[in-house]
Amino acid sequence: MNLSRDVQDLFDILHDGSIGELVKINTQIRFKIEIEYLAELINEHHDHLFLFFEKPKTVIFKPWSDEHDSITIFEVISRLELEILSCDIENKTCVLQCTCHESSHGFPGGELIFDFSTFIIKDQDENDITIAHLRNLANQYWNSFDSDAGKNDYSL
Repeated sequence: MNLSRDVQDLFDILHDGSIGELVKINTQIRFKIEIEYLAELINEHHDHLFLFFEKPKTVIFKPWSDEHDSITIFEVISRLELEILSCDIENKTCVLQCTCHESSHGFPGGELIFDFSTFIIKDQDENDITIAHLRNLANQYWNSFDSDAGKNDYSL
């Protein structure tokens, strides 16, 4: 298992999702990832997944704006309504590129930066999900578009 690669893969899979909730729970931070199409593949009544990152020492948001300072207050970061674009990992530090509602915050997005020792993925009922299973579900979803592509002929 390569932890850094797995976390990068995880956020690549979740790149269409938004962070509906960001909460500190004891030694963890919990992300509620709103990504209905993927959650529904686990259970048709689900609309989100949970990610738990263990032992974060630092959580910072750096806006894509020279006019705004980095945000270090967790409660402020948790209210930004971030949407996931991409992820880079360096030495167990996650750098998530995210967009947010510029009209609400004065900037279009930025980098959510946090460190961690490990992570857990759970479904909406808080059952564990492996990264391999999540990757398989995402691949099935996106491959269904490839198989449907030949069914519609829009040529004149």
